[in-house]
Amino acid sequence: MLYDARSDEIHRFDSLTGQVFEELRAGPQPVTQLVNAMSERLGVLADAELGRLVTEILRILNIRNIAARLG
Repeated sequence: MLYDARSDEIHRFDSLTGQVFEELRAGPQPVTQLVNAMSERLGVLADAELGRLVTEILRILNIRNIAARLG
């Protein structure tokens, strides 16, 4: 869970979203690096499906102003 004091909201993440968020807490990372990190954490292939999931999670985090795109 994440409390956002700006909006006074509590965000509950599913497991994958929580793990992506944890990776981002270490610092900005390109999508490919996040996909590889999730692949290692989950013990799955870093394939197109995982890439789509991570990209969608990043889109949602961006919409909610939890993570911002760089560049």
